[in-house]
Amino acid sequence: MKRLTSIALLTALLSSAPAGADDMSGMKDHGDGMKGMDMSDHSAMGQSAPTHKATGTVKAIDPAKGTITIAHGPVASAKWPAMQMPFTISAELGSGVQVGQQVEFEFVTHGRGATVTRVTAMK
Repeated sequence: MKRLTSIALLTALLSSAPAGADDMSGMKDHGDGMKGMDMSDHSAMGQSAPTHKATGTVKAIDPAKGTITIAHGPVASAKWPAMQMPFTISAELGSGVQVGQQVEFEFVTHGRGATVTRVTAMK
């Protein structure tokens, strides 16, 4: 009888989880050099994601993947340091710039990524 009570108690403890244990929306990723970067998905909270502005140099364009890699300066509004990273981009926007060009661009963040919403080659 004592063993049966112990098993029942252990099962009850293991099957219960603290409230909100599955909700990790407030967590930030600090594991791969993106320390301090706000990568929150504002659309999941019923908010529009803010648009950020930056300047940088186009390092690569991959039309098959729909990405553009830009080495950009710090982005204060996103709390990002200067870095080189890939962004999602539409084929239409990506066709307007070339590797090596200095660009001004706007983007929105989503999850662990970001999408360019406007890009203009600097003269």
